Amino acid sequence: MTSRRASFALLAAAVTWCGIALPGCSATLVPPDGLTDARVQAVELQRRVKELEGTTAELQAQLAAAQEQLAQANAVGAADREVAEATPRMVTLAFAGGSAEWSTVPAAADAPGTDEAGRHALVRVAVEPRDGLGRVLQVAGRCEVTVAIVDPAGKVIELGHRAIAPGELRAAWRAAFMGTHYSLEIPVVVPASAPPKVVWTVAVSCTDGWTRQTFRTSGSVAAPRQ
Repeated sequence: MTSRRASFALLAAAVTWCGIALPGCSATLVPPDGLTDARVQAVELQRRVKELEGTTAELQAQLAAAQEQLAQANAVGAADREVAEATPRMVTLAFAGGSAEWSTVPAAADAPGTDEAGRHALVRVAVEPRDGLGRVLQVAGRCEVTVAIVDPAGKVIELGHRAIAPGELRAAWRAAFMGTHYSLEIPVVVPASAPPKVVWTVAVSCTDGWTRQTFRTSGSVAAPRQ
């Protein structure tokens, strides 16, 4: 009995000395490999959950901001639709008369498309862009005007053509006691062989610069006196 106690005391003293003097002799409890992997995975999952929670919060904030912007846009869009519906727009183009007079351009110039000398003249026509209520309104766009005659044989002879740019069209706006219209001027050349005392036909087309719609009208002017 005494020898056993002595042996136990000696073993305890050896363990104590190893723990104090030789740190390398200290024992460490190592859990099984499966338990370590589970703990690592749990820590990683917790980190991912926190990241996803932060991302979700950001997305919710962005969604709330987008919904607010959409609500504001819908409110503005409703007002814009009412304004658009009440805005006058050209639906027809009317011919409101015209005149022609000989110009002072030298008569030596040739008539277009012919080899003979021609006589210059200036044609003025009035056109009226009208809205759905039949009222004349200002427009922005481009116009083209063609003046021609038809000889007794039925042949069409073009006297002149002019393309009118948006700036020129704006400058042609007239609003006076004689009426509201656009006054368009077209220089023409009348061939010497053209029959006298004929009516000149004028064709006008205007394209609305905003709607891209093209409207056409036509009329006639009396040839200037000889």
